[in-house]
Amino acid sequence: MVHRMTPTLAAAAVAAGVLAAPALAAINPKVGTTINVQGLSIGALKTGISTSKAQQLLGKPSSQQHKGLSTVLNYTKVGLQLTFTRGTQGGSAKLTAIRVTSPSFKTSKGAIRIGSTQTALKNAYSNAHCFTSGSPYCVVQSGKKQVTFIVSKGKISRIQLGS
Repeated sequence: MVHRMTPTLAAAAVAAGVLAAPALAAINPKVGTTINVQGLSIGALKTGISTSKAQQLLGKPSSQQHKGLSTVLNYTKVGLQLTFTRGTQGGSAKLTAIRVTSPSFKTSKGAIRIGSTQTALKNAYSNAHCFTSGSPYCVVQSGKKQVTFIVSKGKISRIQLGS
């Protein structure tokens, strides 16, 4: 007899950490899938790098938008969105925010990922401050650096490193 896992059960197992999250696409080993909350990075993908460096690491984006001083590169196949901002005095744009939408990525502490519970986040990061007004979210700060965990129905739905 063959037992098949329903999509709902599979998603719950991934969120609980029982199963590994399915890979959306191959990730450059220099990037990896571990989120460094204190360093605002995912491997070599760090806030402050240039657009060309990010493209060397991730390849051509699925799409991109230009919004004023910002450029947003979407990597939908891997579940990342990168925002680059240039100063008002010109100069090259630098990575200012990394948005994670795939459960393939997890934090180095507590293995918090998309689908993890808000309780698991608070257990892993005692300095997490959670807010419920408007759209619920939690913030983990390390000095001037911050990571925001967007919460929906008690579970992490998006992770944003940087501003």
